[in-house]
Amino acid sequence: LSQIERDAIISRYDVDNVSVLPNCVDVKEQLPIKTVNDKPLTLGYIGRITKEKGMAYLLEACKTLKGEGVEFKLILAGKEDCPNEFIPYFEDSMKESFEYAGVVSGNKKEEFMNKLDKRIETV
Repeated sequence: LSQIERDAIISRYDVDNVSVLPNCVDVKEQLPIKTVNDKPLTLGYIGRITKEKGMAYLLEACKTLKGEGVEFKLILAGKEDCPNEFIPYFEDSMKESFEYAGVVSGNKKEEFMNKLDKRIETV
């Protein structure tokens, strides 16, 4: 939950004991990475495709990486809250380096995760 959601719950349900548990990975320091071979990395995102989930930041990060010559493929899975809000921009910016997997559930989640890169080692 975010602080906004915490405040909404407190207000709506008249409760006091609500804690925010961050839903993120805290990276204290950026670790350099190297690939095991010369193939492009395969990165993925699974979840709601919406502004609140940081899609604009992800798109800009992908553009930056492409501009720096980093070879990778991004696979997005999930449902857009507003149709055509982000997916067309990923497709246009990344061309063949982008794949939209649609909504995945059940066994499809495991198949999705198995497509993602596992070849990264910290240096």
